[in-house]
Amino acid sequence: MRQDRKTRGPVVGSVAGKREVCIDGDKPLRVVKLFLDHQRIPPAGWVHVRTAAAAIEILQTGTVIEVSLDHDLGDDDVHGTGYDVIVWIEEAVAMQQFIPPKEIRVHSVNVSARQKMEAGIESIYHLYEENLIG
Repeated sequence: MRQDRKTRGPVVGSVAGKREVCIDGDKPLRVVKLFLDHQRIPPAGWVHVRTAAAAIEILQTGTVIEVSLDHDLGDDDVHGTGYDVIVWIEEAVAMQQFIPPKEIRVHSVNVSARQKMEAGIESIYHLYEENLIG
């Protein structure tokens, strides 16, 4: 991964294709709306990533407040899927008390994958509520 010259942190995405977003050690630069898709252009102000691994890397910072996911990202073995991101969030909430983004959306047109992802999202918020209660 290439390094940003100013912060020496990894460059992990871009905002609507215009500005790079960097992570400098443990210090996130800002609150993030994350858009995972390999073809569609994100809404203005959203961080755009094209692989599941890049999305997870940004989610790990704890700065993502909203995420919109496509399922099909090209070659599943190389780029992963949007469902891989859902599974990561679900496991992180269950095992590490990770706080999920306030809103998780699916914008995939793959109907069966969309249903599976939406079921995962329901599970994420159910697990999160259980963690809060006790």
